[in-house]
Amino acid sequence: MAQRYDKPTRKRFRKLTAIAHERELAGALQKLHDQFDAWQARKIDAFELNDRIHLFHQKTARELWKMYDNTVDEDLLVSRALKLGLLTEDEIGEDLIEQLGPMIGFWQDGNLDEK
Repeated sequence: MAQRYDKPTRKRFRKLTAIAHERELAGALQKLHDQFDAWQARKIDAFELNDRIHLFHQKTARELWKMYDNTVDEDLLVSRALKLGLLTEDEIGEDLIEQLGPMIGFWQDGNLDEK
């Protein structure tokens, strides 16, 4: 994140980014959990479940970790999280929403690969 925000604002962005990360990871883990349910219902076998666990670890979890490991601007992640519904406008706050206007527009212009 560029130094264009004061310290309290950067702290808010970090907190919001952590919330978004946890929620996005929880959603991905729920999908993996559904695969365990499919295995228990004998819709898939143990080998298929193992493959799906491996795919989750090698792809989904790594992509999320890379996205949220502080290499991407947190303000960009917060605006993305708003567009994905991971954060609400109330959680972000009207003042930050106003500052994020151009970034929110970026995601609304079709630059978001929704999961």
